[in-house]
Amino acid sequence: MTAKKKSRKSPKTALISRPTRDSGGARPAVESAVCVAPAVAELGFIPFGAEDVDAVARSSVALADGIQAFGQALIEMQRLSVSTGLSAVCALVDARNLQDVIEVQRRFVNGSVENAVRDTGGLAELANRVVKEAWAPLTPRVGAGLGRTRSS
Repeated sequence: MTAKKKSRKSPKTALISRPTRDSGGARPAVESAVCVAPAVAELGFIPFGAEDVDAVARSSVALADGIQAFGQALIEMQRLSVSTGLSAVCALVDARNLQDVIEVQRRFVNGSVENAVRDTGGLAELANRVVKEAWAPLTPRVGAGLGRTRSS
């Protein structure tokens, strides 16, 4: 028994046409922007200026660069950890007696703790630097914004 082929044009499909200039009316976005502006003024919000938007953009770029550097540092830390673990496994394979196994484990644990403490300190310094660099462009704008709200 062979299956019947269904036609591609089913009653559920509809043609989608591009809108023409005459097909729509006035855009409601303009009206809503006019309606929102008084509401923002009533709530006491200060509209953003070009300098504010520029500061946010520079801050976002600094934050993205910092997160990338932080991610690379984490990857390097994990690479070193895996490398150390594989070296320890190779040393365990070459161990001749129980005393050698205990010595390999002791060196591995001590080295792992030292690396973790050192790397954690480096990550904390990197995170602090990222926060300072990301916040630096915003500091003058926040100060200016606070000055505007206090004088109002």
